[in-house]
Amino acid sequence: MKSQVTNKYQQQIELFRSTHYGRDPGRVRRMGYLIKAMFVTEKSLKHVDGARNSLLKVKERSIQLQEHIKAQVSTGQSRGSLSRNTPQTISLDEFKQAATMGDYSKYGENVLIDGDLDLSGMPNIKKLPKSLYVDGNLNLTGCKYLESLPEKKLRVTGSLVADKCRQLNSITRDIQVGEDLSFRQCPLLDSYRLPDMLRTMRYRADSKPRHIYLQGTRIGQFFVDFHQLSEKKGVTFHISDSINQSVAAMISSSDWSSDYPELPDDKVESKDLARWLYFGKQYFCKEDQRKVLAILTDRMRDPVNKQIVMSVLAGIRNHPQEDAHPALELIEKLLRLRGIKQLTLDPDTLKELINKFVGFLDFKQFKSYHKKPFDSQTGSEASEELDRMPEFRKALMLALNLPEDANTQDISNSIEN
Repeated sequence: MKSQVTNKYQQQIELFRSTHYGRDPGRVRRMGYLIKAMFVTEKSLKHVDGARNSLLKVKERSIQLQEHIKAQVSTGQSRGSLSRNTPQTISLDEFKQAATMGDYSKYGENVLIDGDLDLSGMPNIKKLPKSLYVDGNLNLTGCKYLESLPEKKLRVTGSLVADKCRQLNSITRDIQVGEDLSFRQCPLLDSYRLPDMLRTMRYRADSKPRHIYLQGTRIGQFFVDFHQLSEKKGVTFHISDSINQSVAAMISSSDWSSDYPELPDDKVESKDLARWLYFGKQYFCKEDQRKVLAILTDRMRDPVNKQIVMSVLAGIRNHPQEDAHPALELIEKLLRLRGIKQLTLDPDTLKELINKFVGFLDFKQFKSYHKKPFDSQTGSEASEELDRMPEFRKALMLALNLPEDANTQDISNSIEN
């Protein structure tokens, strides 16, 4: 008898989850299921609370609406006003045409798609219906001008992927998704824009852990304790680490619209870069932030340029806040110097340019320079600067295409030649 009650109880929970986008019934409804399992027959249990407010019920109403509309048209009647609460089922082609125009009023701004909805090939769409039901997966990857998900309601029985939506700044408050969710590289999203319903999506119908991907957003552990939310709740939040959080904040504040940076995998390099970006997002002006992002997305694709950048950042490791801006200036000069060295100019012009840029490399402006102990036995001021800052020396040697152990004479010869 006990096992029968338990089975009936579990059936009701699984039925609710499968018809309510993976949501858990909650404590009150669970108690009701337990009571029903004790006193209601198994046959009648299948019809209790299973489809209520679920997509199954919504689709049923939508089909009835479609049949009613067809009947009106066939008899020459006006279609009349569409129901505000019942979505109209439309084809993928109809939806994409409306999305291209940014106008869903023809369907009452309340739309149901019977199957997967993949809009990843439509990067220019700016708007979705006010309410959207998708009986399948919803893919919005790369919709770079999309600022928000449906304003009123979003229901997706499968997974929701909205990666690389650079302008996405609002997630529907009334959102229910049956499987995983992904908002990778959506730099305008922060924890304040994370709706409560998203925080409480604990279960899936098949009892597998749900994953919510938030890397590349401004959502990090300093805003919400996602580890606590994930613990024993059937969901795992994948949040931004400090470096991705800083990049997202910098992209947001600088209105950066070009490529998303490719960040280093090395732990030491990532740590140095994270420190620089952390202070950069706080103290750099918009123009300097854009310079940083340009270095990350373009210049550092060249492995030698990457070494130059990381060598400079290693040099300011102990004083990243005070030396953050001088480091940007030094990196820019060294990258320009390397570019000049590669030019096919007449020798005198090349010498003049290199001399000019080497003369601009003032290491003494760095707090790291004055705080670093110096025990060199060389007497010249030029070599003292290089020897005192070996990380900067390495960066300069790379810019001049010289071996790392090159001396002052080697540098002079490089300039002469």
